[in-house]
Amino acid sequence: MKPNKVAAVTMAWNSPVLLKKWVEHNAAAYGRENLFVISHGDDPAQAAVAEGTNYITLPREFNAEFDAIRWRFLSNYASGLLEYYKVVQVNDVDELIVLDPEVGTDRKEYLLSLADQGHFAPVGYDVLPLNGDQNNLAGLDWDKPLSEQAPYAVLRARFCKPCIITAPVEMMPGGHSLKHTKFKVDSALMLAHLKLLDSALWQSHYDTLAHDARIATRRARTRDERIPRGIRGFGRGADQVRALIETGMDRPFDLKAAPGDAASFLNQRLELIYEGWRVEPRDEEEYIIRLAPRYIGAF
Repeated sequence: MKPNKVAAVTMAWNSPVLLKKWVEHNAAAYGRENLFVISHGDDPAQAAVAEGTNYITLPREFNAEFDAIRWRFLSNYASGLLEYYKVVQVNDVDELIVLDPEVGTDRKEYLLSLADQGHFAPVGYDVLPLNGDQNNLAGLDWDKPLSEQAPYAVLRARFCKPCIITAPVEMMPGGHSLKHTKFKVDSALMLAHLKLLDSALWQSHYDTLAHDARIATRRARTRDERIPRGIRGFGRGADQVRALIETGMDRPFDLKAAPGDAASFLNQRLELIYEGWRVEPRDEEEYIIRLAPRYIGAF
């Protein structure tokens, strides 16, 4: 019989600040010994902040199929862990899973309660660097709760990722959907996507990825190989991240919904799921929130 344990898996490179936050957030829920950090290339700074976790270094290989290969590996690895764990969480290093404090404070026990009910996606939000009506890009302290410094969020359907799995699955690139497998959006869970919080933090990382992506794209073209959509996004580098931040911060805030309200809306679209499926609501603009007081300090 499997023990009543939850594992969390991520893959990262050149992201020690984000990895530290991811490790601390999940260690508090599951224990460091149940965290699995895959480093896509040697990275001493990452290794230091991941001390006490199950840390594995893979060769730094980057080609046009990078994202597909990465998620094929993560699918197989996370599925294998289900031989030893009842539930596995697998997500990117810039994503934190938060249990609604009104539902409970023990995320591990809550996820274990889902173990016989299929696969689940949290309600996905971009957390925005705003403080009241003032833009607050400077002075973000990553050693303090981010929700206290950035209390606004906007619903992002593509981040309603089925990252809570209870049986072997095949995840699609980006982790945005499951191949031929249904899942539900759980209103008690929130995915806080941190990518838009600090453009300076991402500058070097994304410019490096963009450089690698452009090289990989040129090689693929010379061989007349297919160039996946994902690699094009990497090729846009830090400029794309800054543009997303500016777009989000210029958006008028109409604070109508909380994560639970959004989940009920999103679940209307989950009756049939096909390969490559993801949640795509037409009314994302409606779901922009100021985090409820109970979420402040939760991440």
